[in-house]
Amino acid sequence: MYDSEKRLLYIGIAGDPWKRWEQHSKDKPWWGRVQIFEIEWHGSRLEALRAETTEIRSRRPECNAHPGWAFLDLEAPRMDPGKFRKPAPKLTTEELHAALDAFMAQHPVLPPPADRTRLRECFGATQEQFGEVLGVSRLTVSMWERGKTDPKGSNRRNYVKLLQQIRQHLEQI
Repeated sequence: MYDSEKRLLYIGIAGDPWKRWEQHSKDKPWWGRVQIFEIEWHGSRLEALRAETTEIRSRRPECNAHPGWAFLDLEAPRMDPGKFRKPAPKLTTEELHAALDAFMAQHPVLPPPADRTRLRECFGATQEQFGEVLGVSRLTVSMWERGKTDPKGSNRRNYVKLLQQIRQHLEQI
């Protein structure tokens, strides 16, 4: 996962990336910075663990909490949990893009907190005005801008849409 400037934020493995991204969207403070997703499929979980460890060590993503799985003896025989899990369906490129679009529509990506404030201020709006437009308090807007909390559900979608519209307006001036 990369930010808007193509800086590597996170490398991880998952049998179901969309479910994992949904989990990250709820509990990772860096999630709002993610703009680009990249998926690489591997033949087995063991291959994925090896690739993840190699990539984390060599590319040093900013938000990974650990340096990979080097502490595991990856050569030791293990039960493959994938044998007990329904395999992920093979998707065409078009299906993958449609699934990503649908996921992103439900989990819009917020800009980093500092950018939220900058966009509002460049537009000349106050936190009170944003609160009125979004149907929340000034304090809630302040918490979002400081990254203390992130909006959820329709508040998130509306906030992201408002920020996107402001960004587009500012780019046109």
